[in-house]
Amino acid sequence: TPMNGIMGMSSLLRETELSDEQRTYVAAVDQSARVLVTLIDEILDFSKIEAGKVVLQEAPFAIAETAQSVVELLSPRAHDKGLELALTVEPSVVRTLIGDEARIRQILLNLLSNAIKFTDKGGIAVAVTGRSVAGSDHHMCVSISVEDSGIGLSRDDMERLFREFEQAEGAEGRQRGGTGLGLAISQRLARAMQGDIRVSSTPGHGSVFVADIVLREAARDDFTDVPGPFALDERLNVLIAMDREFERRSIAHILRSAGQRVIATSMDAAFAALAEAAEAGEPIDRIIVDVESDADIAGRLLETAAKATSGAVVGIVTVNVLARSGLATFRDKGYQRYLIRPVRVRSLLQQLSSCRPAATGTVGAREPHNAEGSGSAALAADAAAQSSSATRVLLVEDNEINALLARRILESSGCVVEHRLDGQAAVACVKETFDGTRPAFDLVLMDINMPRLDGVEATRAIRVAHQEIVHSAGPQVPACPPIISLTANAFPEDRARCIAAGMDDYLAKPFDANDLKMLLNVWAPHHTFPREEAMQKRATTR
Repeated sequence: TPMNGIMGMSSLLRETELSDEQRTYVAAVDQSARVLVTLIDEILDFSKIEAGKVVLQEAPFAIAETAQSVVELLSPRAHDKGLELALTVEPSVVRTLIGDEARIRQILLNLLSNAIKFTDKGGIAVAVTGRSVAGSDHHMCVSISVEDSGIGLSRDDMERLFREFEQAEGAEGRQRGGTGLGLAISQRLARAMQGDIRVSSTPGHGSVFVADIVLREAARDDFTDVPGPFALDERLNVLIAMDREFERRSIAHILRSAGQRVIATSMDAAFAALAEAAEAGEPIDRIIVDVESDADIAGRLLETAAKATSGAVVGIVTVNVLARSGLATFRDKGYQRYLIRPVRVRSLLQQLSSCRPAATGTVGAREPHNAEGSGSAALAADAAAQSSSATRVLLVEDNEINALLARRILESSGCVVEHRLDGQAAVACVKETFDGTRPAFDLVLMDINMPRLDGVEATRAIRVAHQEIVHSAGPQVPACPPIISLTANAFPEDRARCIAAGMDDYLAKPFDANDLKMLLNVWAPHHTFPREEAMQKRATTR
């Protein structure tokens, strides 16, 4: 709660009229607070592991989707540094596995965050592979590797790396920051899953961290609701012409695994590759380039390929989610489709397909805000259509500072806010919306630890009350609003407890304005905000 107040109020302070000097001071406060939050979280997590109080959850999940969400979450940080970031999932990995998804996500977040922190040029490749466990028909050893082109590690560094509060030796390691707990925590979690974390590195040439974990293969009845792989109905000849080595390698691997013929080369060698393919009687059907390429050269590639085949050659551009300004130039050169980095397998195969939906991933169509191709333009249109009704939010929070912070953020975003101090008052307030004596709420933000009635019990009471009134009055009763937990209890088991009680989502304190706005865009989708980063799909951060 104190950290939530510090970070939240500094966030609100940034929105006021400040001098340049004052803004510098506020930024320093905010940055220091975030570092302190990371330290507190890691110490709490480590102490819980050391005390043997971490209980691994067993639930079905799709590890490819988990890895993709982590890579997408951290991709803006990598792109800000000019780094490539690519993900490859081997076909040998079973789609649905049983294990603790939250802890696996934590391990990958830690490894990938470190790779980005210690890499200044080049890129990072994340790969997920799997193999059957000897002597077991139903378990798989999954290996998650993170390869970077960063500063590398000496042998002495590698020996001390997994000790608590240890970092790489020397000024370089200290300048990069961190607590020295993240890898120690990740290794203990991997060992709790019958695995470990190993590292290989050469100073000045990057590092490879590999987390091995053992997971149970899901029975058919346990399958999660994850879309199956998209299957191409044709075999294509694909030229990947880009100088981004990590991305080129990842896309080539995906396509070869899908049975496609692939030539992956730099832009300089692309014309020679086109000629060789034509001479071999396998002219190129698809060309994939990146938006940082020379658009004129990319256009000539497309023209040259078209002369060698009777069919249409499709051009596809890869682009960062927050930097799409170059797409129009490539559209003028004939590239009518695009892919958002980091590239999703399903999206890639859909864009290659001749029969893909025309409105998805088309340059010049509605722009996407995530890898699946829905866009901010669509969100803006929805907002315009529904702007006549403001988002109504019930805020349930007993701490005055936290309540002030949340209320200011919500009201500055155009929401109508009602505030209650405890769960009992919240239940009474929501019940009034069910019988029509009070306008319905679009969203309930519920603190957990409160007097009289805590947030978990209040949520249960609201859900029960709604079921009872629907049973007696019929379906014309207003829908029960989404209920979002606000709490400083940030462990996965705490979130599971909230979800089990009937809450729809979870926002851990401390949070800032962007965190709350991202959440609102998921649960109150008719209320959208102008800042693009607040429009990113919150599901990737859970």
